[in-house]
Amino acid sequence: MRLFFIIVFLCIIVSSPLSFGENIDLIVMVDISASMDAYFNEVVSYFINDLLSNNINSGDNFYFLIFSSRSEQYGMFKIDNEPESVEGVINKIKLVQPIALYTDFVEALQSLYDFSNSLPQERPKLILLLTDGIHDPPPESKYNLESREIEILIGQIGQKMRKDNWVFKIIKFPLGINEAANSNNSESSTNNNYLDVLADNSESEIIEYNSDSQEDNLTEIESEIPELRNDNITSDNTTNDIVASETGENVTIYLIDLSKNLLLYIIIAVLAIALIIVLLIYRTKSSGNIDRAVKKTANKKKIEGKSQQIEMRVKMQNPKIGYRNIHQIGRDNYKSIGGGKSAFLIFFIKFPSHIAEVHWNGKDFTFVPVRTDFFPELKGPVKKCLNKNIPALSKKGHSITINFFEYISPLDKINNIFNKVIHSYN
Repeated sequence: MRLFFIIVFLCIIVSSPLSFGENIDLIVMVDISASMDAYFNEVVSYFINDLLSNNINSGDNFYFLIFSSRSEQYGMFKIDNEPESVEGVINKIKLVQPIALYTDFVEALQSLYDFSNSLPQERPKLILLLTDGIHDPPPESKYNLESREIEILIGQIGQKMRKDNWVFKIIKFPLGINEAANSNNSESSTNNNYLDVLADNSESEIIEYNSDSQEDNLTEIESEIPELRNDNITSDNTTNDIVASETGENVTIYLIDLSKNLLLYIIIAVLAIALIIVLLIYRTKSSGNIDRAVKKTANKKKIEGKSQQIEMRVKMQNPKIGYRNIHQIGRDNYKSIGGGKSAFLIFFIKFPSHIAEVHWNGKDFTFVPVRTDFFPELKGPVKKCLNKNIPALSKKGHSITINFFEYISPLDKINNIFNKVIHSYN
């Protein structure tokens, strides 16, 4: 009877999904009118690339929308956190060319709201609008209206964008050379204040795009993602497989619900139960030898290993950001700490990149301040820095506490539970 309960307990553990923070829908709409030509390539190569590489978890959906005289969904992608996956998405997006002559800004906003609202509402959403703000619709557009009428329409759409589990951000790009030169005498260029109307009514913030500092462009957006994951807990654990087919420049994505593949789940469950039973049958003969071997191997790895995984946590900073602050450090090597593109990211309070480093000599970890002005309480490197409080101070006087821990993967945690159950049975 006791053996039966052990098997049931372990089957529950094996069949339970592991969650690393709630999945989100990332919706990015980009202006592809000719006025954006000077920025489009760097937006894709740097801004969107970094956004996907550092902030997307397995199971998140990424929707890429484009607009000019009309708007359309260019693709839906499921990112699996592998570099080649992100690279594949970026290469598809690069097929788009910003050469359109018109920009129907109102139609684009309405389409952005309709599309976002059509998705499952239990999933939190980060919605990004990348544009220079020009409203220059084609002659046949129904939005060829007086300025005041356009302001009213944009205000109404902006108010509808205010939802509890939606985060809406506007990234504003500078006007192109031709648009800036004609801004004083062209009717199509006098409506750039529509972004302010949109921001006021949606209670959103306009982020001025900075070509010289991609870190500044992403910092405010990255800080929203962990909170968005944490504050919107849902019961939607449906997993989807992605099959992509390409036609010309458009990418069509078909979703296949794996819940229909019942046979696959049954096979996996049977194999898992069979493996557990075999392990339990030989528990008495092998458990003692396994324990001694595991301890010996673990001790040897800690002393002579070529690399080791550690996790950084910042007090009051949401830790549910996937593997973003978990890294493998090789012997006689280091990882950077700070804001922006630092390996270990501080986003709760704004810090510049690479303010410190964490080194590993094959035995001990050492915290090394690079910018000592951010660590006024430290007199030098912090040796054996794991499980120690490391204080830091931002330029604006905000105090934070940094901690490093040895990382234990969810699989190792399950193995520990498995060993404890076996020992309790013995």
